[in-house]
Amino acid sequence: MENRQNFSSSFANRGAILVFAALVLVSSYFGLFSLAVFFMFLTLLFSVSYFWGQRALKDVVISVEAPNRSGFVGERIPAVFRIENRKFLPVIWLELLFAWGRQECVEPEEDFTRAWHQDQTGEAFYSVWKRKFAWILWHEQLEWETWFRAVRRGIFFLEELIALSGDGFGLCIRRKKYPLWNPPVFVVYPRLQEVDPEPLLRQMYDVDLGGRGIYEDPTLLKSIRDYQYGDPVKGINWRMLARQNQVQVNVYERVQPRASFFLLDLGSFSREVEDEERHELRRECREEELEEMLSILGSLFVSLLERGMACGLGLPFQEMGPGEPESKKRDLVREQTTGSEEGEEKKSRRWSAGTFFPPSSAEGWEHRLLSALAGISYGGEQTYFDSAQLLEKRRSLGQVYVVVESPESMTCPEFLHRWGDTGVTLLTRKAGESFGWPVLDLDRVRREAAK
Repeated sequence: MENRQNFSSSFANRGAILVFAALVLVSSYFGLFSLAVFFMFLTLLFSVSYFWGQRALKDVVISVEAPNRSGFVGERIPAVFRIENRKFLPVIWLELLFAWGRQECVEPEEDFTRAWHQDQTGEAFYSVWKRKFAWILWHEQLEWETWFRAVRRGIFFLEELIALSGDGFGLCIRRKKYPLWNPPVFVVYPRLQEVDPEPLLRQMYDVDLGGRGIYEDPTLLKSIRDYQYGDPVKGINWRMLARQNQVQVNVYERVQPRASFFLLDLGSFSREVEDEERHELRRECREEELEEMLSILGSLFVSLLERGMACGLGLPFQEMGPGEPESKKRDLVREQTTGSEEGEEKKSRRWSAGTFFPPSSAEGWEHRLLSALAGISYGGEQTYFDSAQLLEKRRSLGQVYVVVESPESMTCPEFLHRWGDTGVTLLTRKAGESFGWPVLDLDRVRREAAK
């Protein structure tokens, strides 16, 4: 694991330089001129290294410009990096670093290489992208474009850059952080699949195959137009035909059917495994099954919204573990001090905030839903839904779909019993005992799309 900042010499500091200078005087006093010359050389060497290293990153400005982009796996995002040396002394060498991010959803296609870097405490290593530079002259500016490629679902915040530099001998190395005042955000949606939402539409709205979830209300006449080949006969305005002998058809208002709301039961995508080191059971996420379900769910959002159908999403609260990042604890943590139905053992636990998007089909709603899926980070923690909020808004949610890994692993049966068996369907890839609720197998949705 390479870490240049540990290569700094212990002699390239003020204390060591003063000691060598004193040794020069002592050697000269006793007539040891050869030894005095040697100590003089070391004094000059470490003095120059210390002086140069201290000023290596002074007046060096590093920035990056990149659009806040969102897209699917495989898409490319441009970013422009700039390094400007605003002082008279040249920069002999420089290493530019930035951390991967927790989800590692994007990576540079060129210029940068992956490496390991040690934090300031010297106790832990983390993965970074690194690029090296040599001889950035006085008042010189470097600018280049790097393309980032989306490799998996997630959200990447490029919050800061890190620079390492020093003297030409590598005796004095300095590290400096460059926070970005407008950090770019890269949102990578779940992978799209070929899905056919007609089973959902038939179940929710009793429309014929091909109705696409939108129907015309015959009681709301919008306009009248000339007959065109292929128009249904039932749409002909017979009164206009009898009066003016013109074949025209009625155009009715297109009515959006009831909304659909998806509850993602993250807890059902966990399993118990034995921790060999601690000799105890712990829960971990079924990552492959969860990623596959998020891919299908995101594809359904895209398909249903294209048909003008309102969609909503609900994500549960997650228990915060000791390994969670501080930013997530600061921004998303709440104390669970109420909710007697959840049990006394949940009091005083720390929970990350759940997500509630009421059904809508407004402009930009697809981005909000897919971004919520992209930001899911689950490692097997305990979860629960805010039942009071959901029951209060029950009438406005429309048809509710509970997305589970399997009916047997579902973690919210008590909440669903309070909801009732009306308007609730389990979406799963593993059909099993449903405890009274209808089950829709998503594999059947994909098979229909492939025919």
